[in-house]
Order: sequence, then structure tokens, then C-alpha cells
Amino acid sequence: MKIKSLALFLISFIFCNSSFSQKNWTFKVVDQETQTPLSFVSVSLNDKAIAITDSSGLVALQLKEGIKLSFSYINYEPVDFMVKDNLFKEVVVIKMQQTQM
Repeated sequence: MKIKSLALFLISFIFCNSSFSQKNWTFKVVDQETQTPLSFVSVSLNDKAIAITDSSGLVALQLKEGIKLSFSYINYEPVDFMVKDNLFKEVVVIKMQQTQM
């Protein structure tokens, strides 16, 4: 009985841990043409700002797969990014394009 309970616990733990696991993602936001880092870019989740980039265009977030982030900045086209484990890199570069006037 103990072995059965232990096996059930381990299976439950592995399932829960993998389905709710989060990874530390780092994003670098740059101008698409000049590759210049963009400071103070707003990062949103479900239309709520959750972070901004620093002076180097970097932002670090703990995220789980399936979340859609939106990056927005004055005079630039917004960029959406879907968090997927197979896209995980040390630093994900987000390239933003200036709006045409």
C-alpha cells in the first residue's frame, strides 16, 4: 500500500510541477533598423502593464508557456510574443519598427 501511495504521489508531483513550471525569460528590445536598445518599453499581459525595459532595453520575467506578451512604445508598432518552451533562449530579442507618419 505504501508503494502504491508513493507512486501516486510521485506521478502527481511530476505532472503538477511540469504543467505549472515557469522559466526565467530575458528579453532585449531593440529598434529594428538601428539595433539600438529601447528603454522604458512597456511589457503587458492581458492588457495590463507588468514591466518596463531598463536603460539597456532588457527585462527579465518569470513566465510559463502559453502566455502572450505585448511590447509597446511611443512611435513604434506594438509587438506580440507567445511564450513557448521551444523558443526559449538565453536572451530573446524583440525588434520594434517605428510607425510610419
